[in-house]
Amino acid sequence: MLKYMLQNDEVEYTQENLKELQSTINNWNKKFKKIQSNFPFKLPNYIVDEIIDNEDSNDFSNLHYLINCAVINGRLTEIHGKMIKQAYP
Repeated sequence: MLKYMLQNDEVEYTQENLKELQSTINNWNKKFKKIQSNFPFKLPNYIVDEIIDNEDSNDFSNLHYLINCAVINGRLTEIHGKMIKQAYP
């Protein structure tokens, strides 16, 4: 059986990565809650991911395609899809 021993600098690097990952997750969760609070229905995570990924560029064309797919697949109603598109034109 092989055992891999981490060196001190590797442990520190891994701990830094874990802290950075936890910070990223916390940041995403905060943004998710803020976005979700604007709608009286549950948004699919991939819709929220797209909103968060493009919030700086304000280019939501791909979001609109995802919304259309979600409506077709029954993940969102047409009314809910229109509500999201109005919020993110």
